[in-house]
Amino acid sequence: MANTIEISSISILPYCPSSRIATEFPAIDAFSARTQFIPFGKQSHLAVLLEAVNKEYGNPRRRTVRKTFFLNVRDVTERCVVASRTHCFVMERDELRVMDRVDIPFRRSQLNPEHDYCVEVTIPGQKEVVIYKSLHYITAQKLPTSYYNPVAVYVKSFVADSEDAAAELHLSAIDADETCGRSVEFELINEVPHLRHRPELFMRFYSGDDVWSTESCSLHAYMENEREVVKASCDIPSLLNIREHLYVEILSMGYPIAAALIDASGCDEEGELCGDEIKCIKQYTHCKGARSLETRRNQRDGWGDGVPDMDGEAKEPSVLDSLVGLEGVKSKLESYRKLMEFYRLRRKSGLPVPSTPLHCMFLGSPGTGKTTVAKEIGRLLHECGALSSGHVVVRERATLIGQFYNSEAEKTLKALEEAKGGILFIDEAYQLHQPEDPKDPGRFVLETLMTALSDTDNRDWMLILAGYTEPMLKMFSLNPGLASRIPEINFYHFDDFSEPELMEIAERYLSARKFDLTCDGRESLARRLAADYANRGKDFGNARHVVNLIETEVLPAMAARIASIRRPSRSDLSEIKASDIPAPRFIEAPRSRRIGFAS
Repeated sequence: MANTIEISSISILPYCPSSRIATEFPAIDAFSARTQFIPFGKQSHLAVLLEAVNKEYGNPRRRTVRKTFFLNVRDVTERCVVASRTHCFVMERDELRVMDRVDIPFRRSQLNPEHDYCVEVTIPGQKEVVIYKSLHYITAQKLPTSYYNPVAVYVKSFVADSEDAAAELHLSAIDADETCGRSVEFELINEVPHLRHRPELFMRFYSGDDVWSTESCSLHAYMENEREVVKASCDIPSLLNIREHLYVEILSMGYPIAAALIDASGCDEEGELCGDEIKCIKQYTHCKGARSLETRRNQRDGWGDGVPDMDGEAKEPSVLDSLVGLEGVKSKLESYRKLMEFYRLRRKSGLPVPSTPLHCMFLGSPGTGKTTVAKEIGRLLHECGALSSGHVVVRERATLIGQFYNSEAEKTLKALEEAKGGILFIDEAYQLHQPEDPKDPGRFVLETLMTALSDTDNRDWMLILAGYTEPMLKMFSLNPGLASRIPEINFYHFDDFSEPELMEIAERYLSARKFDLTCDGRESLARRLAADYANRGKDFGNARHVVNLIETEVLPAMAARIASIRRPSRSDLSEIKASDIPAPRFIEAPRSRRIGFAS
């Protein structure tokens, strides 16, 4: 009976009532091999994920097996148990492994960040610990992304049972030889050497659709010029299917702090990766990795960084070229692109570059492509070297206003940290300005933004405030601080789409999804969009309105029609007819009332 069920692994994760893990169960994907966490005031529980193995698996005499365990949170420093929970595993005979989660009440008031803890699993009536997991809390007056300063990355190949290793940046030469192993080594500067525990590091490997997370990194630390240098290394998983390239992230306290994009074709030069080559790619995908690798190859071959030369040679098509309308925005952005390219060439030639205000305002109605243009500006500024990554972080009033009074500054600072190297895009920004309410929490967001805009040393970010034209201009006129930091030349006006442009948006949307409009269907859709445009209000959604019309009215009507066809053909499933288009909606103007006496 004692060996019916064994615990093979354990993972831990503290949480508060507002976190995702508090509402999702068991949320297995949220757990990792971490043992270090930041103490936060609202911590209420410690989630423990256990993996149990059925030792009676396949035994015909045992239908079910059960076993009870004690889970204790032990204060190692004080040598006492501060929280505990009992859990009983019940497994069927055809179940080999089961993962189960146990939540132990463990509040912030119960822990001392200066103490060491562990989570141990025992069997009732026995003193022996079955399995345990260390638990440490780290308090530092900075974000986890600032614990380490990345210096360089090396890829090493080594022969099994040999101490010889050669640094190189290509993998193809060792792919075919199974006697060779490969490892990635990050060189970092520890910026928080005063902490009792060095912040732990993990690596995450991406290749195509495969993602592989490591248990931890091997750390080697030494002092150099009165600074602690940490070398974190990890073997590349042998089961990982390496394709065109390999992307490796190193994480501190769950946050990516540096990355390496490694060419698997053998085209890279030997040596080390450093500087911009080890910056993380926001929201990494295989396509983003391929584009970044191509840019790096062009730079090394003397072809620039993917931005066309000033002589107007053909270049990679811009996302703006595929957008309908926005001629004024496109023209303004093209002038801005030429200016940034001019500055890039001066910088490349060692000439001084004047400081250019990046922050801007997008004025216009919803659905006019403001977010898409923001992403294109981020890409442009990244390629020109003005921004280190060019990613876009989108926020609005609801995501910046906290649940508790005066927590807006904390949320805004977090958004600014996420937008570092890229763009902080605040939609409907005029809602942050409520002059009639002196206690409105939106003013704390604006004050925090103004402080960040005043920091002339931090230029590796951009602020875009977006919203309706009139309220945005009113907010701008009542805030002199904004006027001094966002020049009027950086105002982008997004006009509503015209009737033909709305129709073109609809046709492009349907064509991309393999739908065909019949002649009558095209005429009906044009009439409907013309009526919607004529009756549009201030909240008209433009392109968003077109997409909603198709997805919520046209396609459901088409689906209802197809349901009556016994065996629909491919053309039946693709053709949109006039009967699928909802009739135009006309809003009657209110009748004027005549006041007086009839004659």
